[in-house]
Amino acid sequence: MKEERGYLIELQKMELALRDIERRRKELPQQLASLAQGQKVFQAKLEEGRQKSEEAIKRRREKEDKLKKEVENIKKTRERLYEVKTNKEYQAILKEIETAEVKISELESSILSHLEEIDQLVKTLKPLEEEMAARTAQYEQKKSVIERELAGIDELRQKRLEQCEAIRKKVSPDLLKKFDTIKAATAGVALTSVWKAVCGACYMNIPAQLYIDLQKTADIAFCPNCQRIIYWYDQDAPSE
Repeated sequence: MKEERGYLIELQKMELALRDIERRRKELPQQLASLAQGQKVFQAKLEEGRQKSEEAIKRRREKEDKLKKEVENIKKTRERLYEVKTNKEYQAILKEIETAEVKISELESSILSHLEEIDQLVKTLKPLEEEMAARTAQYEQKKSVIERELAGIDELRQKRLEQCEAIRKKVSPDLLKKFDTIKAATAGVALTSVWKAVCGACYMNIPAQLYIDLQKTADIAFCPNCQRIIYWYDQDAPSE
C-alpha cells in the first residue's frame, strides 16, 4: 500500500503540473494579444502626434507659398505705379498695395504662429518617441519569452500526459477510481499530507488514533472532514 500511495502522490503532482500547463496554454496567447494591443494603442497615440505635426508643417508651407505669391504680387503692383496716367489709377494701386501689405502681415503672423505650434508639437513628440523605443524593446523581449514558452509547451504537455498514464498503470483500478472520484469532488486535489494531526487540505484536526495509525502504517486512509486520501508527512525531517 505504501508503494501505491507513493504513486498517487506522484500522480497528483503530475496532474497538477499538467493543469498548470493547460492554464498556461490558454494564458500565453492572451498575453501575446494583450502585449500587441498595448503596443498598438501607444503606436496610435504616437502616430496621432506625428500626424498633427505633419499637418502643422503642411499649413505653414501653404502659408509660406501664399506669402511668396503675395510678395511677388505686391512687387508687380508697385512696378505698375510707374505706368499709371491718372491720379485715380494711382490711388487705386496704392490701396491695392496697402491691402496686400495687410495680407502679408497677417500671413507672417500666421506663419510665426505655426512655427510655435510645430515647435511645441516636436517637443511633445520627442518623449513619446523615446518611450515608444523603450516600449518596443520591452515588447520584443516579452514576446520572445512567451513565444519560446509556447513553442515548448505542447511537448511538455505530452510528456506530462505520458508520465500520468505510466503512473496510473501502477495503481490498482479500485484505488484509482477512488482517487479520481475524490479529485472530481475536490477541485483536483485528491490527497494531502497530515502534520500534527491537521489535514493539509481542509486544515481540520483528525482523530488522535487516526494520526497515530498514519505514522505507523502505510494503509490508505481518508480525512473524516474533507474525505481526501491522507498520509503522514514529517515536516521536521531533514530535507535530502
